[in-house]
Amino acid sequence: MNFILAIPYELRVVVLFLLGTAWGALLNLLVCRLAWTPRPISPWNGVWDAVARAIGFSSAASNVQIAKADAAVDKRGNKRGQRDKTRREAPPRQWTHFIPVIGWLGRRGEEKQFGKRFWLRPMLVELLTGAGLALLYHWEIGRDGLLMLGFRGAFPNFPDAHLHLQYLSHAVLFSLMLVASLIDLDEFLIPDAITITGSVVGLLLAGIAPWSRLPVYVPGVPAFPGGARVTLPPYLDIATPHAWPDVLNAGQPWALAMALACLWFWCFAVLPRVWRGRRGWRFALRVLIARMLRERLTYVVLAIGMAGTAAIAAAWQWAGGIHWQGLLCSLVGLACGCYVIWMVRLVAGVVMGREAMGFGDVTLVAMIGAFLGWQTCPIVFFIGPFFGLAAAVLQLVLKRNLLDAIPYGPFLCLGASAVIVFWATIWPIVEQYFDFPWLIPGLLLGFFPVLAVFLGGLQILKMLWRLARPKRLHDKPAGAAGRGAARSERTP
Repeated sequence: MNFILAIPYELRVVVLFLLGTAWGALLNLLVCRLAWTPRPISPWNGVWDAVARAIGFSSAASNVQIAKADAAVDKRGNKRGQRDKTRREAPPRQWTHFIPVIGWLGRRGEEKQFGKRFWLRPMLVELLTGAGLALLYHWEIGRDGLLMLGFRGAFPNFPDAHLHLQYLSHAVLFSLMLVASLIDLDEFLIPDAITITGSVVGLLLAGIAPWSRLPVYVPGVPAFPGGARVTLPPYLDIATPHAWPDVLNAGQPWALAMALACLWFWCFAVLPRVWRGRRGWRFALRVLIARMLRERLTYVVLAIGMAGTAAIAAAWQWAGGIHWQGLLCSLVGLACGCYVIWMVRLVAGVVMGREAMGFGDVTLVAMIGAFLGWQTCPIVFFIGPFFGLAAAVLQLVLKRNLLDAIPYGPFLCLGASAVIVFWATIWPIVEQYFDFPWLIPGLLLGFFPVLAVFLGGLQILKMLWRLARPKRLHDKPAGAAGRGAARSERTP
């Protein structure tokens, strides 16, 4: 850390921008390789594409479909097959084509293979990734943007190394959310390879470097109502704005039980499963077991669960202290993020009679909770719709229509980004709502019946509107029009 601090600040920002553009190139590659729908040819051919395949950054569906396409071409062996095979081969490249940002300008002549202005978005992604990482460093390190008023006075010896760990954690989370958002915008899904991997990274980072948690300053509050006033550590934990309860310390049975419950709840949530209850529970159970045994994800999740159980037990027994606190906070954030969005998805799906949110949104907010803590999950959930509303209004103004379905993942990511950047302003506002330990859990439990009543009322109003509105011969079904608009907007 002393070596990094010895580098002039301006030079650090410039180097971060340059490294950020190269990191943006890797994120572009992941967007292409993790997409569910395989690209016939890839702008990243040769060594880059081979490395991505070797380290496993490709969706199973893409590999299977590409293999089937190759087999079909080889089986035909005719001229048309040869033309198909040629179209899937990217043009030869020069080394200058792989320079971040600038290299895309040299690929503009490949629009016949990849589509009109295909180079514009990946070039902007690399440019904005570099600029975003540099600006985030300036905000968190140069301006102390995460630290609340009075923080430096209360903790004058707060290490710069901890600020850099927080920056590293947020940079990793921003990168994961960017890849997830771009794929969600393209295909209305979020790959498990991003959210599950990101959740594991968040847990590891919280356990190994617990100082990477969000900073807080809570002056002179009681440990619990009626307790003595204490000075809390400057990190967001489970009980903030109250002191850490002794029952959750390492070595306490309830602490281990809570940690394992959070881990296995998340594992159960992300397991691939389907329930076909219309033909009886026996048939549904057979389909459920067959689906889980067939999917590779089942074995990956079980391996994560068993390895995580061993790691949690080791940390509970031997690590203790701030490392155990960081790991437990991350586990609770993981479970809370999963629970909030999962329950909203179930309630909205039952009331509206269709899928209101994808399950990728559930695993996405779980990942965000693992990085930022459980308190941020309800904040992100309530901030995200405002970004969605702004996007819907912009769509209505510019295109004069509304899509039948919009990807919600990018708006959740924007909400999480706003929480990080404006943390020093947001936390003092919402801190009072976390003052009583059981207030937020009670609200989370009571929110879902209210949501069900609200959505049911909306469904009744929509039904009454359809009955009252006179039908016209030239009217088209709203759902069909919306779906058509969605498809047209996604056509390259």
